Amino acid sequence: DRSLMRRLSYNLIGLDLWSRAPILGVGPGIFPELYAGDEFRWYPGRQPEPRQLHNAYLEVAVETGIVGIALFLAATFGALALALGAARAAPDSPEGRLARALGVGFAAFLFASLFMPNEDNKYMWILVALCAKAAWLVRVRQEAER
Repeated sequence: DRSLMRRLSYNLIGLDLWSRAPILGVGPGIFPELYAGDEFRWYPGRQPEPRQLHNAYLEVAVETGIVGIALFLAATFGALALALGAARAAPDSPEGRLARALGVGFAAFLFASLFMPNEDNKYMWILVALCAKAAWLVRVRQEAER
């Protein structure tokens, strides 16, 4: 079911759970089981089987609280800033073009994460590492040119 009601229920349940444990969250990986529990059986579009919240940011916040979402945002948006900053610093070098491509691709992925489950976050961490490595490559090239 790809209905708006099901998507709405994911977010409503997520916000309800986050309000109960805003600092440390309900626990990593727990959302699907809580979603399928009897407590939320009357939410619109909800099915009884465990499902992940289809908003990576809210899922991280629900499961790990403010502490976890702050660390998550610092790592992801920090890597994005590194890649885009490196692309601006060396726009014509191969490393700068790589950093720009990774930064733009990662920005699109981060936007899409508003609508997809956190189960895809293995790709997110690969992109974090690639963005940071691209920025490092730009810095190494700039130091070698001095």
